[in-house]
Amino acid sequence: MSKVVLFEKQNNPLIQNNFLDSFAQSLPPDARVIIVKNAGFQNAWFHHITSLGWDFIGRIRNNVHFCLDKTREIGLKVSDCLECKTPEYMGQGKLVKETKKSI
Repeated sequence: MSKVVLFEKQNNPLIQNNFLDSFAQSLPPDARVIIVKNAGFQNAWFHHITSLGWDFIGRIRNNVHFCLDKTREIGLKVSDCLECKTPEYMGQGKLVKETKKSI
């Protein structure tokens, strides 16, 4: 399934959510979905993915906040991490700041 959008409509949560909802309707209700993502998606996208009961894996960059389960530190940003030339698995955790609706 794919969807082409105009450049000025890219990174639009409404369009992204409509696409994800259409995709969800095309799957069996008991399907286990894991989205493999690139960097660049924002908090609204993460929240919608988890609201559908899906998981995601991918890289993050810039000022995305996260908290690793193993450290329990709050408010880490990608820029707080040491820069390295190869990607590094950091473990599981929460990818966005806590809000009224936790992911």
